[in-house]
Amino acid sequence: MSSYLNSFVVGDYQRIEGVNPYFLPQVFPHHLYYPWNRPVTDARYAYNISLFAVYYYGSEDMFNYSFTRMLPKLDEIGNEGRPFAMEHWGLVTYGAPKIMVDESTASLKEKIDCAAVLAHEIAHQWHGNLVTCKWWSDIFVNEGFAEFWESITIDQIRPELHILDTQVTMTNDIMIKDVSKYTRPVILHEDEVQT
Repeated sequence: MSSYLNSFVVGDYQRIEGVNPYFLPQVFPHHLYYPWNRPVTDARYAYNISLFAVYYYGSEDMFNYSFTRMLPKLDEIGNEGRPFAMEHWGLVTYGAPKIMVDESTASLKEKIDCAAVLAHEIAHQWHGNLVTCKWWSDIFVNEGFAEFWESITIDQIRPELHILDTQVTMTNDIMIKDVSKYTRPVILHEDEVQT
């Protein structure tokens, strides 16, 4: 395991605690911790999506390697004031605003953003954690696989979001950004990395 994947979090959180029902009869603990000042209805949508995403990626059918052989549990934490997400080994951290979505009142965009960040970071448990590139110059491989599986997974979990329909627009936006003079190369060699 790469050292950057080690993490721990200390804080005052509530949690949704359970065993992923998709792996039964095997017991796989799966928890979502969220800010103490938020209602559980804001965390339930994210929890349900992540339960299925872990199963979808973690079944023997997908990658011929079960998630439960790799990790004994998965904890996910929504942190207030943190705008980004990170796929630590068995602990995924998110910015709370991205995943705290009340399904009954959220907009379509909020639901898609929530599902996307969850599916992306959980995909990294395989593409980035279990299988890690030799050097940072190849990080595009991890991100590329996570992006690819993110869309496929959301389409399986929540087909009503029509995520694959948005891919055409997103691809067009990427092509426009790619021709910018500020675009960096896909691969940077060690001597080109600026620190």
